[in-house]
Amino acid sequence: MCCLNDSGYRVGVGWGSLAGLLFMAGCWFVPRDSWTAVEGVVVDDAGAPVPGATVTLRPEPGQEKIAFPDSVSTDEKGCFRLFQGHAPVRCNFIVEAKKEGFLGATMTVQGCRSHQVRLVLVPERAKAAATPGKMTH
Repeated sequence: MCCLNDSGYRVGVGWGSLAGLLFMAGCWFVPRDSWTAVEGVVVDDAGAPVPGATVTLRPEPGQEKIAFPDSVSTDEKGCFRLFQGHAPVRCNFIVEAKKEGFLGATMTVQGCRSHQVRLVLVPERAKAAATPGKMTH
C-alpha cells in the first residue's frame, strides 16, 4: 500500500500501483467531478504509525445528499486509502480519524480531487495532563 514518509512523499509499491493504474484507466469513463480520493497515514504525536484507526470520509454538513460516508481501518503502517464516488457537483469532504485512547483528528478536503494527508492523533492522557479540570469528591 502507498503511504507517506516523514517528508510527505509516497513510499512503497505493490497491488496499490496496479489498482492505481486500473483506476486511472477507469477515469476516462467517469466524469472528473464525480469522485474524491484520499490516501495517507495516521500517526501519533510522536510520529509513530497508528494501526487500526478508523478513518471516515464524509460530506460536510448540509451536503449529506451528495454522498454516503465511507470508512476504512488503517493498516499496520497506519496507512489508508478512501475513494468516494458522488454526485457531480463541487463540494467539500471531512476526513476524520478515530481510535480508542486517542483524541480524534479531522480535516477538510476539497471534493473532486485526489489528496494525500497526514492525520495526527494525540493520546487522551496527553490532553488530561495538559488541560486542568475540575476535581470532584
